[in-house]
Amino acid sequence: MLKHFLVSAAILSVSISAVSAETIRWARAGDSITMDPHAQNEGPTHTLSHQIYDSLLQRDMAGSIIPSLATEWSALPDNPSVWRFKLRQGVTFHDGATFDSEDVVFSLGRARADGSEMKELLSSVKDVRAVMPIQSISRPMVQTPFWSTTSRTCLSWTRGGQKPITS
Repeated sequence: MLKHFLVSAAILSVSISAVSAETIRWARAGDSITMDPHAQNEGPTHTLSHQIYDSLLQRDMAGSIIPSLATEWSALPDNPSVWRFKLRQGVTFHDGATFDSEDVVFSLGRARADGSEMKELLSSVKDVRAVMPIQSISRPMVQTPFWSTTSRTCLSWTRGGQKPITS
């Protein structure tokens, strides 16, 4: 009888612990002002945006530029102020739409538009064009495309100006 009681108690304790909820506590220095990645250029907003939106490139812990949505990038041999990015294949938006170079053009255009707080970070970019579905080109740039690591622009908005991805 004691053996059956202990087995039952063990099974009950396992099943109770499997369904129990835990509290997650999270603290930050400040709150994000907005979920729109182009509306504010402010620290806590960037911190949250970096957890949600992807950029063409990122920086690793040593500060080196590493791939993100762009898998390859280089200045054109005949014009070093023009940069070409090869985009990661197989990336989709939350609704299943395929990510391509037109999305980069749209997002960077939106980030450079009047009213965007990211506009100044992208002031060295004169033009962004889609060359092929998996490539985009921008010009002119200085030495490295620093803006592509600082601005969360590529998966921020869906094509055609739809609402931001926030869920």
